[in-house]
Amino acid sequence: MTRVTIKTERLLLSRFQVQDAPDLARYRQHPDVARYQSWESYSLEEANDLIATMIKASPWSLDTWFQFALRQQPSQKLIGDIGFRRHTRGPSYEAEIGYSLDPLFQKQGYMREALQALIDWAQKQLLIRRFSASIDPRNTDSARLLTALGFERQARFQKSIWFKGAWADDDVYVWMPEMAERKGLSHEGKVEKEGQARP
Repeated sequence: MTRVTIKTERLLLSRFQVQDAPDLARYRQHPDVARYQSWESYSLEEANDLIATMIKASPWSLDTWFQFALRQQPSQKLIGDIGFRRHTRGPSYEAEIGYSLDPLFQKQGYMREALQALIDWAQKQLLIRRFSASIDPRNTDSARLLTALGFERQARFQKSIWFKGAWADDDVYVWMPEMAERKGLSHEGKVEKEGQARP
């Protein structure tokens, strides 16, 4: 199992551990988290199943989601998670991302800090040149977060997703290095370990 560790000043992104299940289930079932996610509720059993899958998964894999555990430093408390899926695109790679954060830790810059570090790490370790995120247009907090990171909205697909009993719009945001550079943004994260990207 490949070790995956990304550190920032306040956070640690790492693999999930079995003991994370109660915290994962607790914040994922919170209405403020579930509102724009695919689930209505989130059980301890579902948390255990996800963790069991992620323990065996790898961010180096193609076309498969890998979920990073987001931990507050130095307590190591689980406060969120970031999903990551890598694809080939010509001679390089691109990745989709998704994220959830415990409401107790929202509006404190944690997710922005974590995503900045992940982007930096993925460019260096996995040779990612393009990142994308798909969000509900009603999720204005997420839209502001992505914009602050240098993402740009490239498409809105109207009534394209059957979401919790109704058709919903889908906004696609994209990040590439030149976009961030135009806005004077940089991405700095401390990376421990890993190896080089592999298909």
